[in-house]
Amino acid sequence: TSTLLKENRLQAKRKERTIERVRELVNDKLRVEFWNEERELQFTSQIENVLSGKNTPYDLAHSLLKDFRV
Repeated sequence: TSTLLKENRLQAKRKERTIERVRELVNDKLRVEFWNEERELQFTSQIENVLSGKNTPYDLAHSLLKDFRV
């Protein structure tokens, strides 16, 4: 029984590592696709509005994401 428990734990850890790796790969791909020159310029030009309280971080994120398609 203890061998079976160890095997189940190993499978669970392997599954967790695999899930995390796939998430990392997707995040990396999205980051590369998202942060183009136009969005970087939009971000840098609007960040002061967030820092001054004129807009929220959510406003800026929404503005950046509204036309994003993969």
